[in-house]
Order: sequence, then structure tokens, then C-alpha cells
Amino acid sequence: VNCLKILGDKACKERPQDQDRLYSLARGAEEDEKELHRSFFKKWNISDVNDDGTTVKAMPNTLLYTSYMLRIVSTRPYAEGLSVLLPCFWVYMHVGKCMLEMRK
Repeated sequence: VNCLKILGDKACKERPQDQDRLYSLARGAEEDEKELHRSFFKKWNISDVNDDGTTVKAMPNTLLYTSYMLRIVSTRPYAEGLSVLLPCFWVYMHVGKCMLEMRK
């Protein structure tokens, strides 16, 4: 979500026609993806809170990957920022196709 917002800010200068779409994707990711996660957590009885009441922390590989993406979208040219996010969208497409197939 943060990566999309940062790219939306960059698009304002470099590709203003992309700005609204990037902000829209950020809103969708923030709302829809969280709801999808909540539904899976509920279905599989998973909690995002530890037994001691603290919030579960991201795994090291997740932090490495997301910090890399944030660094690229923040410090590199706009096109590189877009390209670093492509694998996310490919995964979303694949997962979506699998979910549709499971509904049959």
C-alpha cells in the first residue's frame, strides 16, 4: 500500500495520468486485501495477536522484501518503482484465478 501511495506521489510529477489509478489501487489493496486476510484468519482460526497480547510481527523475509520494494519506489526512477511491484500483481492474478477455480 505504501509503495503505491509513494508511486502515486511520483506520478504527479512524471505521469499525472497514472496518479489516480495508483491511489485507487492503494485504497483497494488497503481495504480489500485486509478483508480477504481477515476472512482467512477467521476460517482457519488464526490470530494476528500473540498470547501475550502483542501484535504478530512480520517474518524476516517479508520485512526484507517489503523494505526492498519501499527503497526502490522511494529512491529510484518512477519506471523502476512500477517494475518492482509487478510480481505482486502477478501473484494476485494467480491467486485470483485459483480462487475462482476453487469456487467451481
